Amino acid sequence: MNTSRVGMEPFPPELADATDEWIDIVGLHDTCRINGFSGLALARLDVLAGLDTIQPCVAYRLPNGQVVDDLPMQTAMPHAAEPIYESMRGWDQPMDSSCALQELPANARAYCERVAELFKYPFIRSR
Repeated sequence: MNTSRVGMEPFPPELADATDEWIDIVGLHDTCRINGFSGLALARLDVLAGLDTIQPCVAYRLPNGQVVDDLPMQTAMPHAAEPIYESMRGWDQPMDSSCALQELPANARAYCERVAELFKYPFIRSR
């Protein structure tokens, strides 16, 4: 998910360890709901090749201990929330940017399928 904002606070799922990659499923789902998107297309999967672990942010733990998988409307919530990650195995195989889902390495395909499941919208394609 590409995003921008005003301010210097980090997004909750920003990791200090550059060896891990993440996608904010909660934020992405909220963005798509607000903007009326109807499906998911994943791009640039090739940049994840070679990573041992990929960690999608699948929920947030609020200061009161409640775990949510949808963003509450309170503006301050993301800065006070603790991201909850799911750890997935990476892949070493190089990828052609034109790969169809069924042609992806097994772990890349599993990543795409899990992101689509968490995303709660149909998967359109990978690029």
